[in-house]
Amino acid sequence: MEAGNMADAFVIETTAGTAGIVAADGIAFRFYASQPPFFVIEGCCFASPADARRSAEAIAETYLAALGHATASALPWRRLRRHGTLAA
Repeated sequence: MEAGNMADAFVIETTAGTAGIVAADGIAFRFYASQPPFFVIEGCCFASPADARRSAEAIAETYLAALGHATASALPWRRLRRHGTLAA
């Protein structure tokens, strides 16, 4: 990447934690999920990182509501990771 150019990849954060990354793919940004709830948009292309974040946030809000969790710290993968069951 040349100095002064926009980054080629961005981390996508939501209220449920890190959803994944988007990487430049031609004129779009392809999403790569890092947590199970976001696998539904794995490989999807978005016009911008902001569009990907909005989509991931909608999934996060639905997921948190379905589980009855008010905060991301109570999510199952967070508990597993904290206890060392899953790789960081």
